[in-house]
Amino acid sequence: MKNLSQLNAEHLDFFMEIENIGASHAATALSTLLGRPVKVRVPKVKFLEFAEVNAVLGGPENLIVSLLVEMSGDLNGFILLAQDALEAKKMSAAIVRSMGMEIEDTGELLTGLQESALNEVANILSGAYLNALSELTGLSTSKSVPKMVIDMAGAIMNLPAAIYGAYGDVVLLMETEFVDTGGDGNLNGHFLMVPDVESFHIMLSSMGID
Repeated sequence: MKNLSQLNAEHLDFFMEIENIGASHAATALSTLLGRPVKVRVPKVKFLEFAEVNAVLGGPENLIVSLLVEMSGDLNGFILLAQDALEAKKMSAAIVRSMGMEIEDTGELLTGLQESALNEVANILSGAYLNALSELTGLSTSKSVPKMVIDMAGAIMNLPAAIYGAYGDVVLLMETEFVDTGGDGNLNGHFLMVPDVESFHIMLSSMGID
């Protein structure tokens, strides 16, 4: 498995291209869901060591809402969509209101409707980026139903390793920004793609840059 010192601008450019195509697909799908224009952009794309992810998520004790999607097929690994809890509450509330529904005050961080809304966002984003990857590489990858976990960042980042076993040290981070032009403004989240060791090489080899 490559370490960070072996990854260069050519590798990053490959994933930037995935981001450009995936963000375009995701914006179209989210606009349809909300019934108004939504732009999805990724202000930051970079490789991280797995141990660095907690800091990006606000520290190991920061409460976040995460949606874990397993990748299988030509590529194996997982995708993690993570948002600060308050950002997740704000985004999900905007989606529920866009559907003409009211949000009941249950005393919980998220209502059932809000959880369903975030699951749909996870489906849209993971599908958009995996479709973009397929367009660029010809590889076919399926995704699982998202699994929502609300917990501290440190606990959540321990979950994938416990479920899926050992992965490489390199994580692709895309800090995603949703620009909801007709609603609640900009909403931020983190999109993490963690392929297993073999899949990482397959992706790069498919583009002739391994």
